[in-house]
Amino acid sequence: MRRIYLILLIVGLAAALGAQTGLFELSYGDTKEDALANLEDKGFSVVSDSLDTVVVSDGGDLVESIELSFSGEDDTLNGWTVYYIPQDDDDIEAMVVDFISSWHGDDYEYDPDWEMYIWELDENHTVSAYYDWDYYYFIADY
Repeated sequence: MRRIYLILLIVGLAAALGAQTGLFELSYGDTKEDALANLEDKGFSVVSDSLDTVVVSDGGDLVESIELSFSGEDDTLNGWTVYYIPQDDDDIEAMVVDFISSWHGDDYEYDPDWEMYIWELDENHTVSAYYDWDYYYFIADY
């Protein structure tokens, strides 16, 4: 019986940790240094850097930029927003929803009024995916 509880505990912890990591292997609580090093390893470079926000870009065809928000207190990652470039041949909305689902599962809600997909990661964190007001960028917002 203890073995079953131990297995359930390990699975629960793994799920909780997995929910904290998302697109581009960024995680809530990453230090600014770690988050930027992670993105630099993926070909991104800093476009602008202020006290609590950093914008990075890879100059590629899929992502316009990623905006990272950091805590002013301890310089840890509070959230990030990915701006996807429209694609002529591919449905960027379907691609991004598939990307996010591969990280967080297919258990999401779709709000037809806001045309927004929402994943509840835990009681304090969500991911939402939607088009900007001009229907140009498709956005994934952690």
